[in-house]
Amino acid sequence: MDLHYLANGTVSGTVILLKESGWKQEDVPSLLASLDEDFLPDVDLAQGTLTYTAVLGEVLGNYEATPTPEANP
Repeated sequence: MDLHYLANGTVSGTVILLKESGWKQEDVPSLLASLDEDFLPDVDLAQGTLTYTAVLGEVLGNYEATPTPEANP
């Protein structure tokens, strides 16, 4: 979960669920409500002060910048 606390007092979050974990689309609303209740007492989905983007996917890899000899002579 990635959260951004915005200047207007709202929170915008992204929740990434891995396909292999078995989550189904119909399970997501209750998960998001639980995250709201358990971890975010200052904002509320029902009042519009919290929004989520939910992503269901798979990890393709971890990509990092690495120096190469020709780029850094």
